[in-house]
Amino acid sequence: MKKPAIIFTVLFLVSIIAGVFTTYPASAQIQVITRGDAPDANADKSNEKKPAKEVVPTLENNDEIRHLTLSPDGTTLAVMFKSGSDPFDERIALVDMKTKSVTYLPDSHVSHLLWSPDGKWLMFKKFYTKSDTGAYMQRVSKGEIRIVDKSGKDAKTVFTTTVGPELYFGTVVWLDNGTKILCICTDPPIRAWGKKFKYWFLDTDANVIKEGNIETPLDANDNIDIIDRKVYFRMADYGTHRYMLMQWDPVSGEEKTVLNGVNKDLSKIDIERLASFIKLLPGGKKVSYVEMGRGLLPHSKRETLFASLVVRNIETGDTKAVAREGTIFGNIQWFDNGKKVIYLQSPLKNVFDYCDLVVGTIDGKEYMKEPDCNIWRYTLSPDGRYILVANRKKEFVCMALKEKKRYTFSKNDLVIGNQPVVFLDSGRMLAVMYAGEKSAQTAQIWEFSHDFKYSKIFLPEKKR
Repeated sequence: MKKPAIIFTVLFLVSIIAGVFTTYPASAQIQVITRGDAPDANADKSNEKKPAKEVVPTLENNDEIRHLTLSPDGTTLAVMFKSGSDPFDERIALVDMKTKSVTYLPDSHVSHLLWSPDGKWLMFKKFYTKSDTGAYMQRVSKGEIRIVDKSGKDAKTVFTTTVGPELYFGTVVWLDNGTKILCICTDPPIRAWGKKFKYWFLDTDANVIKEGNIETPLDANDNIDIIDRKVYFRMADYGTHRYMLMQWDPVSGEEKTVLNGVNKDLSKIDIERLASFIKLLPGGKKVSYVEMGRGLLPHSKRETLFASLVVRNIETGDTKAVAREGTIFGNIQWFDNGKKVIYLQSPLKNVFDYCDLVVGTIDGKEYMKEPDCNIWRYTLSPDGRYILVANRKKEFVCMALKEKKRYTFSKNDLVIGNQPVVFLDSGRMLAVMYAGEKSAQTAQIWEFSHDFKYSKIFLPEKKR
């Protein structure tokens, strides 16, 4: 029967379209004339559009904070925020964590912020638009990869492409402790199995060390891992139900298949991305993935569809199921040197509802569980001691793993939901919440202790 496959294909295409044309929450009605095609200060300004009037977005008049990322040394917080009616005009603010002084970068229409491992550079993608109407991917005329130091004063472009959508859907990662950059441009919006993809191996001075084609197909721009200078691609093809893990050396070009399988019951988990289920364990010697099957589950008298979280030894090929439930698994993350794992469980018939967050062990035991969590977002502290997640009650829940305790936080005049979070030292964290009426909300960054006994506004201090 082909009907389920057809339905699955349609749903998958819908999910791709929804991912590109995202509908954002209601935002404040601020009149902002964006910089449009204006290049950076070091670029050719002969064709620069100079608006008659411009209101520069700041954190004091923002209406949505999209991303927070802290430099590895903890000294600088990069904030990506949106202000105004254009949902794609995202800006960057650099916050000094000691003085709280803020530096605003002139770049508009940015995305994908990523600190270098040595903390010297912040890398981001920047796009220029040829018009202000139509679908965003139809508006993009050019894309760049730019890097900026923590002061915000030393900024430069290290890569430019005239086909913006290829860069938007592409992968950009740091290599060699922040001295090299790997850029892979893909073919939007759907990556087909077996296509070739162009790559560039760069240094921070925009010198191309090597470029070429990768035979390895890609599925999504975040489905990669880097271990010992090797790049691992997590892939899935929805037509053949194949899933793979490929190892690739960007210098030698050598490719190696680490995992190769077929999941015939893939359509049963609706439009979830199977590739995101493939995870390398710390050390790179084991890999986990999800298999679908039918059978009897514990405490069940009827045969049912189930999902197994399987761990495979890459060298020996030995496998072991560490969890088996009648649910799907999502947002899998291994920590504590591969001894513990976080995954989300959700009923197959209700994939897009709230789910349970489970902390398990590699021995198959359940360590801790938090029910009714936000389905896609949680944050694990770098030391592996705390998990912050939002629940169905619109509360923040902090799971203290060492003590096996949970703490909750809610505030009547603030909106808590699927918000970006960063952990600081000693269990402190920064999280985004929204204040004000629904039609004119202001995003605020709050600072908390892990038990929520301490909480205050970190930034901005004043409302508009």
